[in-house]
Amino acid sequence: MGKYLKIADQVAGREGASVASVASVATTVGITDAERAAIEYCEMVAREREAGRVPASYTSVTTCAGCGPVYVFPGAPSHVNACPWCHNRVRSLPIPRPPQK
Repeated sequence: MGKYLKIADQVAGREGASVASVASVATTVGITDAERAAIEYCEMVAREREAGRVPASYTSVTTCAGCGPVYVFPGAPSHVNACPWCHNRVRSLPIPRPPQK
């Protein structure tokens, strides 16, 4: 767990740091290939959301208290207080909506 906190601390200290900064910092901390692949996957999902696109793994729908109905990963509860799209909402970025039933 310590190496992940080290990554977070280094990224947080950068001016204008973004999710994309994590992989570059992670290489200096000595992570495994599997850990790096997981970080890169999370970065890709975050970039898709920031661009207003539904990540391929988001195949379920939930209702967020802040965002309303949104696409999420399988296994998410049907109602949540916050969701992965909340970041888009507070930054006025697009949020794709599931069709109304």
